[in-house]
Amino acid sequence: MRSGFSWLAWCACALAVSACGVVNAQMPMPSIAAVTLPSDGVYTATPGRNVPRFAIDYTQVVTVNDPWYSKALSDGSGTPTLPIELDGGRIVQARLSGGSITRTLTFEYTIASGDAALHGIALGAALQMNGGTITNGVGDNAIETLSGHGSTAAIVVDAAAGSSSVADTPLLSIRAPMLLACEFAAVAVGARLRWRSRDTAKTMRS
Repeated sequence: MRSGFSWLAWCACALAVSACGVVNAQMPMPSIAAVTLPSDGVYTATPGRNVPRFAIDYTQVVTVNDPWYSKALSDGSGTPTLPIELDGGRIVQARLSGGSITRTLTFEYTIASGDAALHGIALGAALQMNGGTITNGVGDNAIETLSGHGSTAAIVVDAAAGSSSVADTPLLSIRAPMLLACEFAAVAVGARLRWRSRDTAKTMRS
């Protein structure tokens, strides 16, 4: 009996292990299902309009496995990033700002003075891990390729250095209408004085 029981127990364990292996083999790797873009418009270096946010939705719950994760949220180091292309092919990185053990990770980029994408930004082809990993519950690495996002042509960045503002407007452009008005008034006054001088001369001659 004991040997029969041991044989049955061994078979049961073998079947369980085999079944688990089949389940693991059939579980697909997590991939990016969609990318939620920031709202269309012009982003500048002005607070309140300087942090476009991106949401990356996965097909499964994922975990950010990064030994620097808690530190990364405070200083932006050693964590997955989302590449963003600006004018001239310049690449900046939107850093992970939240999410782990969830289907959605959020990324943010803070616009800096000099940044420009006057015809819209472009997203990189894939996330960059920078030494970290994004995995599902059984340890499979997530596919890093971006897919499913809409057009970014209307997400404009205009924080180029030297852009004009009211404070930077030359005084001549502000004073020009005033100068023109003053000149017109002077001409009008001069004409009136000349007219009066003619009348006075006629009166004296008569």
